[in-house]
Amino acid sequence: MLRAGKQQALTVILSEKPDSEKRSPAPPVQRRDPAQPTGRRSTSPTLSVRPMSARMAAQAGYVPGQTGVLVTSLTISSTAEDSLQLYDVIEEAARVPVSSQEELKSVLHQYEWDEPVLLKIRRIENGTPRSRLIFSSTQALSEQADPLAF
Repeated sequence: MLRAGKQQALTVILSEKPDSEKRSPAPPVQRRDPAQPTGRRSTSPTLSVRPMSARMAAQAGYVPGQTGVLVTSLTISSTAEDSLQLYDVIEEAARVPVSSQEELKSVLHQYEWDEPVLLKIRRIENGTPRSRLIFSSTQALSEQADPLAF
């Protein structure tokens, strides 16, 4: 290993976690067919985005000229770096700039139900806005957005 430009030896001991520290497997995710009605009526969408304005960008910690749509509500949330999170800014979907809900929906509707779509997002990490590319299937976004209702 190199540290400060100098080679250093590193001793590593591998062991198995005790059973008491092992995590149980995640329950299987129930997928639904978008053609089938859900039987539920949602008055509030689970994924909400809003076009960025200079005022909104400043409140969320972004520069005033930030473009895209701000994720303002996300019922199914994850702390994983490769998934959409609350207050992310979606700048592009499938390499197409988006600045409104309608533009985002238009891009996502071009893809199959389970097809991955590349999203370019901007996220505040340790107080600094950083760009990140993540893949999200239209299925995952639809499950979060009853389908794409935003």
